[in-house]
Amino acid sequence: MAYLALAEVFDQFIELSVKVQQSLLKDQQLEDQQRIFEPVLNTLSPNKWLYSLFQDYWYQDNQDGRVTRNYYGVILANEQQYALFQQLNACKTLFKHCVTELKSTGEENPAKIHQSLAKRHPQYQTLLKRNGLARLLLKHCYRLFPLFSHCPTHINYSWYLSGRSIQKITVKDARNALKKLDIESRHIQLQLQSLVNYPEKTFLARVQTQAPLLRANLRFDPAHSPTPNNRQALNTALPIVCLAPKTNKRLPTIKLPKTAQAMGKRQRAFRSDRLIETNPFLPSIRVHRYLTA
Repeated sequence: MAYLALAEVFDQFIELSVKVQQSLLKDQQLEDQQRIFEPVLNTLSPNKWLYSLFQDYWYQDNQDGRVTRNYYGVILANEQQYALFQQLNACKTLFKHCVTELKSTGEENPAKIHQSLAKRHPQYQTLLKRNGLARLLLKHCYRLFPLFSHCPTHINYSWYLSGRSIQKITVKDARNALKKLDIESRHIQLQLQSLVNYPEKTFLARVQTQAPLLRANLRFDPAHSPTPNNRQALNTALPIVCLAPKTNKRLPTIKLPKTAQAMGKRQRAFRSDRLIETNPFLPSIRVHRYLTA
């Protein structure tokens, strides 16, 4: 029963994706029609970008499962299209719930689930064979479109380069992580030796620098702003979808960022309230010591 529910939601998900894509393409192809979508930092033609946006739900050959492909841009939607985007987001959320529920029952092998879902739609099965795609990339399926019922006047994109995650681990955890590496190497032996004088339950910090994130800074007309300061910022893995005004239908003014590589040359400022040492204590596993009070 759980699989049948998942398959039904998946069918709706694919059908809605196709319906939104076709509606946007049809509107864009009308004579004298102003642009209703604008890709940002994109190497594809606008139409190919739109096709890919609504079909990119699959792993590619040798793709790292932690990597996702982003689609930066802005879409102006009429009332019917905006309602379809709302339905698509709701369907994505329900699909995620169904996948989680099915995995928890242990009824089906996840790989078999992905393969069986792919075979439900002939046009997508053809796509799989042509592009060497094997199975669903669930992270792409779960991502929601950011929706705004009023169109911003300006969107300024900027790279956020200072993100990092810090995981608190014990000395015992760190020792086990080091032992999974080449334990015969001298640099690993030295790092294991440096842990000898620390109690097993001493806390250390494992730091992971995050990939650059593109953030969109939106500015609204004060009469239609969703925030008191007329501004809103968000990360943008998918294009921003705005309900087009009935009059003066135009895309926001878009300001593109400098490249992440150029901005990355700037040195990160050290916070006065930082809690961990600047230099790694165990560089092979990105572990730092906490500063003592």
